[in-house]
Amino acid sequence: MAQTVEAHGHAPLRFPSTHNFHITVANAGTYVLTARQNGKSSSIKMVNNGGGNGNRIEYTGTVAATRHGTSLQNGKTAKSPKLATTYPFKFGDLMEYVGYATINDNAEESQRITQQQGAAQTFMLQFDVAQTYLPTVTTSPVSGVTQTVAIVGGKVVADGYTPVIDRGVCWNNTGAPTITDNCLHIGNGIGAFTDTLTGLLPGTTYYVRAYATNNVGTAYGNEVIFTTLPKDGNPCLGVAIITDVENNKYNTVQVGLQCWMKENLRTTKYADGTSIPHGSTYSYDDPYWYYPNNDSTNKPTYGLLYNWVSVMGKSFSSDSNPSGVQGICPNGWHVPSDAEWTQLTDYVSSQNQYVCVNTSTYIAKALAANTGWNTDNGVCVVGNDLTANNTTGFGVLPAGYFFAAYSYFGTYAEFWSSTATDNTGAYCIYMYHNCAYVKRTVGTTFGAYSVRCLKD
Repeated sequence: MAQTVEAHGHAPLRFPSTHNFHITVANAGTYVLTARQNGKSSSIKMVNNGGGNGNRIEYTGTVAATRHGTSLQNGKTAKSPKLATTYPFKFGDLMEYVGYATINDNAEESQRITQQQGAAQTFMLQFDVAQTYLPTVTTSPVSGVTQTVAIVGGKVVADGYTPVIDRGVCWNNTGAPTITDNCLHIGNGIGAFTDTLTGLLPGTTYYVRAYATNNVGTAYGNEVIFTTLPKDGNPCLGVAIITDVENNKYNTVQVGLQCWMKENLRTTKYADGTSIPHGSTYSYDDPYWYYPNNDSTNKPTYGLLYNWVSVMGKSFSSDSNPSGVQGICPNGWHVPSDAEWTQLTDYVSSQNQYVCVNTSTYIAKALAANTGWNTDNGVCVVGNDLTANNTTGFGVLPAGYFFAAYSYFGTYAEFWSSTATDNTGAYCIYMYHNCAYVKRTVGTTFGAYSVRCLKD
Protein backbone atom coordinates (compact mmCIF):
# COMPACT_ATOMS: atom_id res chain seq x y z
CA MET A 1 0.00 0.00 0.00
CA ALA A 2 1.42 3.39 -1.00
CA GLN A 3 2.11 5.96 1.71
CA THR A 4 0.73 9.41 0.96
CA VAL A 5 2.41 12.74 1.60
CA GLU A 6 0.25 15.87 1.16
CA ALA A 7 1.86 19.28 0.57
CA HIS A 8 0.02 22.66 0.49
CA GLY A 9 1.59 26.13 0.29
CA HIS A 10 0.84 28.53 3.12
CA ALA A 11 -0.46 31.23 0.76
CA PRO A 12 -2.14 30.56 -2.58
CA LEU A 13 -0.10 31.48 -5.66
CA ARG A 14 -1.78 33.66 -8.29
CA PHE A 15 0.54 32.89 -11.18
CA PRO A 16 1.93 29.73 -12.79
CA SER A 17 5.03 28.58 -10.97
CA THR A 18 7.30 25.58 -10.54
CA HIS A 19 7.20 24.45 -6.93
CA ASN A 20 10.24 22.62 -5.62
CA PHE A 21 10.14 20.07 -2.79
CA HIS A 22 12.91 17.94 -1.37
CA ILE A 23 11.54 14.67 0.03
CA THR A 24 13.40 12.49 2.49
CA VAL A 25 11.96 9.16 3.66
CA ALA A 26 13.50 6.77 6.13
CA ASN A 27 12.04 3.48 4.99
CA ALA A 28 11.89 1.63 1.71
CA GLY A 29 8.49 1.74 0.07
CA THR A 30 6.23 3.50 -2.37
CA TYR A 31 5.13 7.08 -1.60
CA VAL A 32 2.78 9.50 -3.34
CA LEU A 33 3.31 13.29 -3.08
CA THR A 34 0.21 15.34 -3.87
CA ALA A 35 0.43 19.13 -4.03
CA ARG A 36 -2.80 21.13 -4.19
CA GLN A 37 -3.44 24.82 -4.89
CA ASN A 38 -6.47 26.77 -6.02
CA GLY A 39 -8.54 23.63 -6.29
CA LYS A 40 -6.03 21.82 -8.49
CA SER A 41 -3.62 19.05 -7.58
CA SER A 42 -0.64 17.23 -8.92
CA SER A 43 0.61 13.87 -7.69
CA ILE A 44 3.96 12.14 -8.06
CA LYS A 45 4.63 8.51 -7.13
CA MET A 46 8.01 7.91 -5.50
CA VAL A 47 9.68 4.55 -4.90
CA ASN A 48 12.35 4.41 -2.21
CA ASN A 49 14.47 1.26 -2.51
CA GLY A 50 16.81 2.07 0.32
CA GLY A 51 16.76 4.07 3.53
CA GLY A 52 16.99 7.79 4.20
CA ASN A 53 17.97 10.11 7.01
CA GLY A 54 14.47 10.74 8.23
CA ASN A 55 10.95 11.56 7.13
CA ARG A 56 10.56 15.17 6.01
CA ILE A 57 9.34 17.45 3.22
CA GLU A 58 11.59 20.41 2.38
CA TYR A 59 9.93 23.12 0.29
CA THR A 60 12.72 24.92 -1.54
CA GLY A 61 10.73 27.67 -3.21
CA THR A 62 9.34 28.51 -6.66
CA VAL A 63 10.51 29.48 -10.07
CA ALA A 64 8.06 32.03 -11.45
CA ALA A 65 6.68 31.72 -14.93
CA THR A 66 5.13 34.54 -16.99
CA ARG A 67 1.77 34.52 -18.62
CA HIS A 68 1.70 36.21 -22.02
CA GLY A 69 4.97 37.87 -21.11
CA THR A 70 3.60 39.43 -17.92
CA SER A 71 4.78 38.47 -14.43
CA LEU A 72 1.84 40.13 -12.71
CA GLN A 73 -1.84 39.39 -12.90
CA ASN A 74 -4.62 41.91 -12.28
CA GLY A 75 -2.02 44.38 -11.08
CA LYS A 76 -1.31 42.40 -7.88
CA THR A 77 2.01 41.17 -6.65
CA ALA A 78 2.14 37.44 -6.08
CA LYS A 79 2.73 36.32 -2.54
CA SER A 80 5.70 34.04 -2.03
CA PRO A 81 5.27 30.74 -0.21
CA LYS A 82 7.42 29.79 2.73
CA LEU A 83 11.11 29.67 2.03
CA ALA A 84 13.27 26.56 2.21
CA THR A 85 12.55 24.75 5.43
CA THR A 86 12.22 21.26 6.81
CA TYR A 87 8.77 22.27 8.02
CA PRO A 88 6.92 23.60 4.96
CA PHE A 89 3.63 23.93 6.89
CA LYS A 90 2.77 25.77 10.04
CA PHE A 91 0.06 25.39 12.64
CA GLY A 92 -3.19 26.76 11.29
CA ASP A 93 -2.54 25.84 7.67
CA LEU A 94 -5.56 24.31 5.99
CA MET A 95 -4.50 20.77 5.17
CA GLU A 96 -6.11 18.09 3.07
CA TYR A 97 -5.15 14.43 3.45
CA VAL A 98 -5.85 11.61 1.03
CA GLY A 99 -4.57 8.03 0.73
CA TYR A 100 -4.03 5.81 -2.26
CA ALA A 101 -4.01 2.02 -2.22
CA THR A 102 -4.38 -0.99 -4.47
CA ILE A 103 -7.42 -2.89 -3.20
CA ASN A 104 -8.64 -6.05 -4.89
CA ASP A 105 -6.17 -5.32 -7.71
CA ASN A 106 -7.74 -1.90 -8.36
CA ALA A 107 -6.24 1.53 -7.63
CA GLU A 108 -8.45 3.25 -5.06
CA GLU A 109 -8.48 6.68 -3.38
CA SER A 110 -9.53 7.18 0.22
CA GLN A 111 -12.05 9.62 1.59
CA ARG A 112 -10.46 13.04 2.11
CA ILE A 113 -9.83 14.75 5.42
CA THR A 114 -9.61 18.58 5.39
CA GLN A 115 -8.65 20.46 8.56
CA GLN A 116 -6.24 22.95 9.98
CA GLN A 117 -2.75 21.79 10.77
CA GLY A 118 -2.30 21.17 14.45
CA ALA A 119 0.29 19.49 16.60
CA ALA A 120 1.30 15.86 16.08
CA GLN A 121 -1.68 14.13 14.52
CA THR A 122 -2.77 10.63 13.48
CA PHE A 123 -5.31 10.15 10.71
CA MET A 124 -7.48 7.21 9.77
CA LEU A 125 -8.09 7.37 6.04
CA GLN A 126 -11.21 5.47 5.07
CA PHE A 127 -11.62 3.68 1.75
CA ASP A 128 -15.12 3.18 0.41
CA VAL A 129 -14.05 -0.07 -1.21
CA ALA A 130 -13.79 -2.99 1.24
CA GLN A 131 -10.78 -5.25 1.06
CA THR A 132 -11.88 -8.78 0.12
CA TYR A 133 -10.25 -11.95 1.32
CA LEU A 134 -10.40 -15.69 0.87
CA PRO A 135 -13.36 -17.31 2.63
CA THR A 136 -12.96 -19.07 5.98
CA VAL A 137 -14.17 -22.68 5.94
CA THR A 138 -13.98 -25.67 8.30
CA THR A 139 -14.33 -29.38 7.60
CA SER A 140 -16.91 -31.40 9.58
CA PRO A 141 -16.11 -34.79 11.12
CA VAL A 142 -16.91 -37.67 8.78
CA SER A 143 -19.82 -39.88 9.88
CA GLY A 144 -21.92 -42.78 8.63
CA VAL A 145 -18.91 -44.60 7.21
CA THR A 146 -19.61 -47.95 5.56
CA GLN A 147 -17.69 -50.00 3.02
CA THR A 148 -18.66 -47.63 0.19
CA VAL A 149 -20.35 -44.56 1.69
CA ALA A 150 -19.48 -41.68 4.04
CA ILE A 151 -21.29 -38.51 5.13
CA VAL A 152 -19.10 -35.41 4.75
CA GLY A 153 -19.54 -31.67 5.01
CA GLY A 154 -18.23 -28.39 6.29
CA LYS A 155 -19.13 -24.84 7.23
CA VAL A 156 -18.33 -21.52 5.58
CA VAL A 157 -17.71 -19.31 8.60
CA ALA A 158 -16.94 -16.09 6.69
CA ASP A 159 -17.22 -15.18 3.01
CA GLY A 160 -14.25 -12.78 2.88
CA TYR A 161 -16.55 -9.79 2.14
CA THR A 162 -17.49 -11.14 -1.26
CA PRO A 163 -20.03 -13.88 -2.08
CA VAL A 164 -19.02 -17.53 -1.93
CA ILE A 165 -19.91 -18.85 -5.39
CA ASP A 166 -19.01 -22.50 -4.79
CA ARG A 167 -18.43 -24.76 -1.82
CA GLY A 168 -18.17 -28.46 -1.11
CA VAL A 169 -15.76 -31.24 -0.20
CA CYS A 170 -12.69 -32.61 -1.99
CA TRP A 171 -11.04 -35.95 -1.31
CA ASN A 172 -8.19 -38.20 -2.39
CA ASN A 173 -6.05 -41.07 -1.09
CA THR A 174 -2.79 -39.16 -0.66
CA GLY A 175 -3.57 -36.09 1.46
CA ALA A 176 -4.20 -32.33 1.12
CA PRO A 177 -6.97 -32.69 -1.49
CA THR A 178 -7.79 -29.68 -3.68
CA ILE A 179 -10.38 -28.81 -6.30
CA THR A 180 -8.19 -30.57 -8.88
CA ASP A 181 -9.01 -33.86 -7.10
CA ASN A 182 -12.40 -35.54 -6.63
CA CYS A 183 -14.89 -32.95 -5.40
CA LEU A 184 -18.50 -32.89 -4.34
CA HIS A 185 -20.11 -29.49 -4.98
CA ILE A 186 -22.60 -28.59 -2.24
CA GLY A 187 -24.09 -25.20 -3.05
CA ASN A 188 -22.83 -21.70 -2.28
CA GLY A 189 -22.93 -18.96 0.36
CA ILE A 190 -22.09 -19.08 4.05
CA GLY A 191 -23.29 -21.66 6.58
CA ALA A 192 -23.10 -25.41 7.11
CA PHE A 193 -23.42 -28.00 4.35
CA THR A 194 -23.39 -31.78 4.12
CA ASP A 195 -23.73 -34.56 1.57
CA THR A 196 -22.87 -38.21 1.02
CA LEU A 197 -19.85 -39.63 -0.75
CA THR A 198 -20.69 -42.82 -2.61
CA GLY A 199 -18.74 -45.32 -4.65
CA LEU A 200 -15.88 -45.53 -2.14
CA LEU A 201 -13.67 -48.59 -1.93
CA PRO A 202 -13.88 -50.92 1.12
CA GLY A 203 -10.98 -50.82 3.58
CA THR A 204 -9.52 -47.67 2.00
CA THR A 205 -8.16 -44.53 3.67
CA TYR A 206 -9.43 -41.18 2.40
CA TYR A 207 -8.37 -37.60 3.04
CA VAL A 208 -11.13 -34.97 3.03
CA ARG A 209 -11.16 -31.16 3.07
CA ALA A 210 -14.07 -28.76 2.73
CA TYR A 211 -13.50 -25.89 0.31
CA ALA A 212 -15.10 -22.52 -0.47
CA THR A 213 -14.51 -20.28 -3.49
CA ASN A 214 -15.13 -16.55 -3.98
CA ASN A 215 -13.70 -14.08 -6.52
CA VAL A 216 -10.44 -13.89 -4.58
CA GLY A 217 -9.78 -17.64 -4.81
CA THR A 218 -10.38 -20.97 -3.07
CA ALA A 219 -9.82 -21.65 0.63
CA TYR A 220 -9.70 -25.06 2.34
CA GLY A 221 -10.74 -26.33 5.74
CA ASN A 222 -8.87 -28.67 8.05
CA GLU A 223 -8.03 -32.14 6.74
CA VAL A 224 -10.06 -35.07 8.05
CA ILE A 225 -8.90 -38.68 7.55
CA PHE A 226 -11.20 -41.70 7.59
CA THR A 227 -11.06 -45.32 6.48
CA THR A 228 -14.00 -47.19 5.00
CA LEU A 229 -15.06 -50.44 6.59
CA PRO A 230 -13.45 -53.63 5.29
CA LYS A 231 -15.19 -55.77 2.75
CA ASP A 232 -17.49 -58.41 4.26
CA GLY A 233 -15.61 -61.45 5.47
CA ASN A 234 -12.37 -59.54 6.12
CA PRO A 235 -10.89 -58.87 9.57
CA CYS A 236 -12.27 -55.79 11.30
CA LEU A 237 -10.49 -52.49 10.83
CA GLY A 238 -7.66 -52.11 13.34
CA VAL A 239 -8.63 -55.20 15.34
CA ALA A 240 -7.97 -58.36 13.34
CA ILE A 241 -7.39 -60.41 16.49
CA ILE A 242 -8.58 -59.88 20.06
CA THR A 243 -7.45 -61.52 23.30
CA ASP A 244 -9.58 -62.28 26.35
CA VAL A 245 -8.59 -62.30 30.00
CA GLU A 246 -7.32 -65.91 29.73
CA ASN A 247 -5.20 -65.05 26.70
CA ASN A 248 -7.53 -66.88 24.32
CA LYS A 249 -7.23 -65.28 20.90
CA TYR A 250 -10.10 -64.75 18.47
CA ASN A 251 -10.20 -63.70 14.85
CA THR A 252 -12.68 -60.98 13.92
CA VAL A 253 -14.90 -60.53 10.89
CA GLN A 254 -16.66 -57.53 9.34
CA VAL A 255 -20.21 -58.12 8.14
CA GLY A 256 -22.04 -55.01 7.01
CA LEU A 257 -21.56 -52.31 9.63
CA GLN A 258 -20.86 -54.79 12.42
CA CYS A 259 -17.56 -56.17 13.68
CA TRP A 260 -18.00 -59.64 15.19
CA MET A 261 -15.88 -62.32 16.76
CA LYS A 262 -15.35 -64.89 14.03
CA GLU A 263 -15.15 -67.66 16.65
CA ASN A 264 -17.28 -68.84 19.54
CA LEU A 265 -16.32 -67.55 22.98
CA ARG A 266 -14.28 -70.00 25.10
CA THR A 267 -13.33 -68.10 28.26
CA THR A 268 -14.01 -69.43 31.76
CA LYS A 269 -13.58 -66.00 33.38
CA TYR A 270 -15.11 -62.55 33.21
CA ALA A 271 -12.93 -59.66 32.07
CA ASP A 272 -12.26 -58.71 35.70
CA GLY A 273 -10.77 -62.16 36.34
CA THR A 274 -13.75 -63.63 38.22
CA SER A 275 -14.01 -67.35 37.47
CA ILE A 276 -17.11 -69.07 36.16
CA PRO A 277 -17.64 -72.65 37.43
CA HIS A 278 -17.74 -75.63 35.11
CA GLY A 279 -21.33 -76.88 35.23
CA SER A 280 -22.43 -80.45 35.78
CA THR A 281 -26.13 -79.64 35.99
CA TYR A 282 -28.40 -76.89 34.76
CA SER A 283 -29.36 -73.74 36.70
CA TYR A 284 -31.41 -70.59 36.26
CA ASP A 285 -29.48 -68.73 38.95
CA ASP A 286 -25.88 -69.96 39.07
CA PRO A 287 -23.47 -69.15 36.23
CA TYR A 288 -21.98 -72.19 34.48
CA TRP A 289 -20.05 -73.11 31.36
CA TYR A 290 -20.00 -76.50 29.59
CA TYR A 291 -17.92 -78.31 26.98
CA PRO A 292 -19.76 -78.86 23.67
CA ASN A 293 -20.96 -82.45 23.59
CA ASN A 294 -19.27 -82.78 27.01
CA ASP A 295 -15.89 -83.16 25.31
CA SER A 296 -13.01 -80.88 26.31
CA THR A 297 -11.28 -81.41 22.95
CA ASN A 298 -14.10 -79.48 21.29
CA LYS A 299 -13.25 -76.27 23.12
CA PRO A 300 -10.51 -74.92 20.77
CA THR A 301 -12.76 -75.20 17.69
CA TYR A 302 -16.33 -74.92 18.98
CA GLY A 303 -15.78 -72.76 22.05
CA LEU A 304 -17.84 -73.30 25.21
CA LEU A 305 -21.55 -73.32 26.03
CA TYR A 306 -22.96 -70.93 28.68
CA ASN A 307 -26.23 -70.53 30.55
CA TRP A 308 -27.78 -67.04 30.32
CA VAL A 309 -26.86 -65.88 33.82
CA SER A 310 -23.18 -66.55 33.09
CA VAL A 311 -23.46 -64.66 29.79
CA MET A 312 -24.98 -61.57 31.39
CA GLY A 313 -22.84 -61.40 34.53
CA LYS A 314 -24.37 -58.67 36.65
CA SER A 315 -25.97 -56.82 33.72
CA PHE A 316 -29.67 -56.33 33.10
CA SER A 317 -31.54 -57.31 29.97
CA SER A 318 -31.12 -54.98 27.00
CA ASP A 319 -32.62 -54.72 23.53
CA SER A 320 -30.68 -51.57 22.65
CA ASN A 321 -28.40 -51.32 19.66
CA PRO A 322 -25.68 -51.52 20.83
CA SER A 323 -26.76 -53.49 23.86
CA GLY A 324 -24.31 -51.95 26.32
CA VAL A 325 -23.97 -55.33 28.04
CA GLN A 326 -20.36 -56.43 28.40
CA GLY A 327 -21.32 -59.48 30.41
CA ILE A 328 -18.91 -62.33 29.69
CA CYS A 329 -17.24 -60.56 26.72
CA PRO A 330 -13.73 -59.08 26.72
CA ASN A 331 -13.23 -55.37 27.34
CA GLY A 332 -14.35 -53.33 24.34
CA TRP A 333 -16.86 -55.98 23.29
CA HIS A 334 -20.42 -56.78 24.28
CA VAL A 335 -23.16 -59.40 24.20
CA PRO A 336 -25.35 -58.64 21.14
CA SER A 337 -28.96 -57.75 21.77
CA ASP A 338 -31.86 -59.24 19.86
CA ALA A 339 -31.91 -56.01 17.82
CA GLU A 340 -28.25 -56.49 16.87
CA TRP A 341 -28.78 -60.09 15.76
CA THR A 342 -31.69 -58.83 13.69
CA GLN A 343 -29.44 -56.19 12.15
CA LEU A 344 -27.07 -58.95 11.07
CA THR A 345 -29.71 -61.19 9.54
CA ASP A 346 -31.50 -58.26 7.87
CA TYR A 347 -28.25 -57.13 6.28
CA VAL A 348 -27.37 -60.59 4.98
CA SER A 349 -30.91 -61.00 3.62
CA SER A 350 -30.58 -57.68 1.76
CA GLN A 351 -27.46 -58.73 -0.17
CA ASN A 352 -28.08 -60.77 -3.29
CA GLN A 353 -24.73 -62.53 -3.07
CA TYR A 354 -25.72 -64.12 0.25
CA VAL A 355 -29.23 -65.41 -0.44
CA CYS A 356 -29.93 -68.80 -1.97
CA VAL A 357 -32.14 -69.21 -5.08
CA ASN A 358 -33.16 -65.55 -4.84
CA THR A 359 -35.04 -66.15 -1.60
CA SER A 360 -34.15 -63.47 0.96
CA THR A 361 -34.85 -65.72 3.96
CA TYR A 362 -32.48 -68.45 2.73
CA ILE A 363 -29.33 -67.11 4.38
CA ALA A 364 -28.17 -69.92 6.71
CA LYS A 365 -25.55 -71.20 4.26
CA ALA A 366 -24.02 -67.72 3.99
CA LEU A 367 -23.44 -67.64 7.76
CA ALA A 368 -22.58 -71.29 8.45
CA ALA A 369 -19.00 -72.61 8.40
CA ASN A 370 -18.00 -74.95 5.59
CA THR A 371 -16.82 -77.62 8.04
CA GLY A 372 -18.29 -79.46 11.02
CA TRP A 373 -21.88 -79.75 9.81
CA ASN A 374 -23.71 -83.00 9.13
CA THR A 375 -24.78 -83.29 5.53
CA ASP A 376 -28.27 -83.07 4.07
CA ASN A 377 -29.63 -82.98 0.52
CA GLY A 378 -32.29 -80.29 1.02
CA VAL A 379 -32.33 -77.25 -1.26
CA CYS A 380 -30.23 -74.39 0.15
CA VAL A 381 -29.82 -76.08 3.55
CA VAL A 382 -26.60 -75.73 5.53
CA GLY A 383 -25.64 -79.41 5.11
CA ASN A 384 -25.98 -79.42 1.31
CA ASP A 385 -22.56 -78.83 -0.29
CA LEU A 386 -20.58 -77.40 2.63
CA THR A 387 -18.08 -75.82 0.23
CA ALA A 388 -20.78 -73.30 -0.77
CA ASN A 389 -21.21 -72.13 2.84
CA ASN A 390 -19.75 -69.15 4.68
CA THR A 391 -19.79 -66.47 1.97
CA THR A 392 -20.07 -63.87 4.76
CA GLY A 393 -17.06 -65.25 6.64
CA PHE A 394 -19.14 -65.47 9.85
CA GLY A 395 -18.38 -69.18 10.23
CA VAL A 396 -21.11 -70.61 12.48
CA LEU A 397 -20.17 -74.04 13.86
CA PRO A 398 -22.69 -76.61 15.19
CA ALA A 399 -21.69 -76.80 18.87
CA GLY A 400 -25.13 -78.12 19.90
CA TYR A 401 -26.48 -77.20 23.32
CA PHE A 402 -26.83 -78.38 26.92
CA PHE A 403 -30.40 -78.65 28.19
CA ALA A 404 -30.15 -81.07 31.09
CA ALA A 405 -28.35 -83.23 28.51
CA TYR A 406 -25.93 -82.62 25.65
CA SER A 407 -27.72 -82.58 22.30
CA TYR A 408 -27.42 -81.93 18.56
CA PHE A 409 -23.66 -81.56 18.27
CA GLY A 410 -22.84 -81.38 14.53
CA THR A 411 -26.40 -80.50 13.51
CA TYR A 412 -27.38 -77.39 15.46
CA ALA A 413 -26.06 -74.00 16.57
CA GLU A 414 -27.74 -71.50 18.88
CA PHE A 415 -26.53 -68.12 20.17
CA TRP A 416 -27.63 -66.05 23.15
CA SER A 417 -28.74 -62.42 23.00
CA SER A 418 -28.83 -59.93 25.89
CA THR A 419 -32.61 -59.53 25.54
CA ALA A 420 -34.84 -61.29 28.05
CA THR A 421 -38.44 -62.14 27.32
CA ASP A 422 -39.41 -62.88 30.92
CA ASN A 423 -37.82 -64.28 34.09
CA THR A 424 -36.94 -67.59 32.47
CA GLY A 425 -36.42 -66.81 28.79
CA ALA A 426 -34.23 -64.76 26.44
CA TYR A 427 -34.07 -64.37 22.68
CA CYS A 428 -31.67 -66.51 20.67
CA ILE A 429 -30.97 -67.20 17.02
CA TYR A 430 -30.33 -70.71 15.74
CA MET A 431 -29.81 -72.83 12.62
CA TYR A 432 -30.02 -76.55 11.74
CA HIS A 433 -27.97 -78.53 9.26
CA ASN A 434 -31.17 -79.36 7.37
CA CYS A 435 -32.65 -75.86 7.26
CA ALA A 436 -32.08 -72.87 4.95
CA TYR A 437 -33.32 -70.30 7.49
CA VAL A 438 -31.75 -68.52 10.42
CA LYS A 439 -34.47 -68.56 13.04
CA ARG A 440 -35.25 -66.49 16.11
CA THR A 441 -36.47 -68.28 19.21
CA VAL A 442 -36.79 -67.93 22.97
CA GLY A 443 -34.23 -69.96 24.88
CA THR A 444 -34.87 -71.14 28.43
CA THR A 445 -32.28 -69.37 30.52
CA PHE A 446 -31.01 -72.52 32.25
CA GLY A 447 -30.05 -73.91 28.84
CA ALA A 448 -26.47 -73.50 27.61
CA TYR A 449 -25.72 -72.16 24.15
CA SER A 450 -22.84 -70.57 22.24
CA VAL A 451 -21.79 -66.91 22.51
CA ARG A 452 -20.48 -64.49 19.90
CA CYS A 453 -19.35 -61.04 21.05
CA LEU A 454 -19.77 -57.83 19.10
CA LYS A 455 -17.38 -54.90 19.05
CA ASP A 456 -18.49 -51.79 20.98
